[in-house]
Amino acid sequence: MQQQQDETIEKYMTGAMNNDERRAFEEQMAGDPELAEAIRVEKWMQAAAADQEWIALRRQLQQADQRRAGTKRPFLRPVWIWTSAAAAILLLAVWSILHIGRPASPPDYTAYFEPYPLVLQQRGETSDRPGLQEAYRSGDFQKAVPLLEQWAGQDPGDITPVFYLGIAQLADNHPEKATGYLQKAAASETAFAEQAGWYLALAWLGSGRQEEAVTQLQAIIRARSYQWEKARELLAVIES
Repeated sequence: MQQQQDETIEKYMTGAMNNDERRAFEEQMAGDPELAEAIRVEKWMQAAAADQEWIALRRQLQQADQRRAGTKRPFLRPVWIWTSAAAAILLLAVWSILHIGRPASPPDYTAYFEPYPLVLQQRGETSDRPGLQEAYRSGDFQKAVPLLEQWAGQDPGDITPVFYLGIAQLADNHPEKATGYLQKAAASETAFAEQAGWYLALAWLGSGRQEEAVTQLQAIIRARSYQWEKARELLAVIES
């Protein structure tokens, strides 16, 4: 059983899984803390092994040993001693990272972000706002923001431009500006409330407010609301 799990982990770490296998494994990992910890340790080990400093250290020690020996038998002293010492240093470094509490970088919210489709179907808004429609759908969010602000100013009671202002600010890499709009949209009793909750979690994360992001993600998962599966995946990454 352990061998099978090790093989599965190796397959995951080397990218040998197809999309369906990877998705299923990540869902399993999200519900299995021990498996998530095993993946975390494996990632740290690979990162440390990729660092060539310990290899250079071993070579330096061997060269120093040869100079001290002053003979043509440079490897008379067991090489495994230096290899073991280097391995011990490597393991100590990994242990320090895992147990002393080196802070991990939060995941990049943009890896989970996709702009919500622009929906302008009420009161003839599709024809009334062609500039906004073109800017938003072409990804020109800098142009879309002032158009959305103008709309919000013209109709303060309409949550639609408020929601899309949050999306546009996120898309334009301004998560701290997005939070206010998305909080208002998430607290509303509109069709955008659930969607705003997911984007608000991303805005908290992008603003460096990880605690608020975790709380929001947990609420999404409990309610199984919009993007709850992605929320579970992201939460597992944050907590790993």
